[in-house]
Amino acid sequence: MAEPHPAVSAAVSRPARVPSAPPLVGSAGLRSWIGLCTTAESVGMAAAAAAATAADELLADPSVLHRWVAWLAVLIGAITEAAALGMAQSVLLRTRIPVLRTTRFLLTTVVVAGGFWAVASVPALIGSVSETGEPSRLLIVPAGAALGAVAGALLGGAQTMTFRSQVTRPWVWTVANMIGWALAMPVIMLAASVPAAGWPTVTVLSWAGLTGLVAGAVLGAVLGGFAPSLQGMCLHNRVVLTVLRRGRPRRVSEALIGLRLTGRRTGREIRLPVKYAEGDAALWVAVGRTEHKTWWRNLIARADVEVLQNGSWHRAVAELVPPTDPRYPDGRAAYGRRWPRARLGRADPMVRIAEEEHR
Repeated sequence: MAEPHPAVSAAVSRPARVPSAPPLVGSAGLRSWIGLCTTAESVGMAAAAAAATAADELLADPSVLHRWVAWLAVLIGAITEAAALGMAQSVLLRTRIPVLRTTRFLLTTVVVAGGFWAVASVPALIGSVSETGEPSRLLIVPAGAALGAVAGALLGGAQTMTFRSQVTRPWVWTVANMIGWALAMPVIMLAASVPAAGWPTVTVLSWAGLTGLVAGAVLGAVLGGFAPSLQGMCLHNRVVLTVLRRGRPRRVSEALIGLRLTGRRTGREIRLPVKYAEGDAALWVAVGRTEHKTWWRNLIARADVEVLQNGSWHRAVAELVPPTDPRYPDGRAAYGRRWPRARLGRADPMVRIAEEEHR
């Protein structure tokens, strides 16, 4: 009997790594993220606006004491906003990270976000007053995006440290915050430039609440879009599978299929898009760069899988076909005809996927 291919032997002797994070017990949908972040930012922005209004009244007296009290009012407003947002995020993250240390996450959010705004407010409140007037709104957008990216990276990075060992892709949260705040901050800064000195307090607070609704919706959409990738598929794969589920554009559907299988050791569901070729009443998938991939190790023996093709999932059976298998040359030839530019090693195994009746 021919010896098994080294890659197959390695897969049998070295099972897929079991992540330290616990299995998911639920998932907050995108609507939940948008809804809670919108509510939190609306409340937080209103509180921050109330603090800013109080600070403006205190600054009518230019004494040092009043300036420091005004700074304290702004700090309290920033802490309130950070606490509201941190509570909303912790509730949503708990659906994906059951062991999330909520108190630690909340305190980290308050300290980092509140501290950032406290430091940023010092020059305006206790320094000299500028006489150059308000900055151009055209400059507010890029400045806000840059400030938001920096603040989001700091906040997201600090929050990530509280659960980094509990998820498979902790860095996703830092990236999500950086992007989310880079988009939300220009909204906040543009809205802050609108109120005039004569606006009634009620109007200012209402405007701040409305600003929070918009900024919170933007932030929630970004965070909610990235959150599933903390413990599941990467964002790119999720987007591609969504496109395949809709069946459009056709070029994507003709080039890729979705594959859903179960981990041999973890029992977790694995979903990913893969290139394929048709041949021998089956679909053939090439496994290139085997040392950087693990999903194929779950197909050493025949395995029940599901295939996403033509907009819907179908039951099928998949098996790993090493170069020593008599079917390998035909499968590799079919794949080579479909993807002539594919760079495959001579020893790279193939995966054969057939409908259940062809077992």
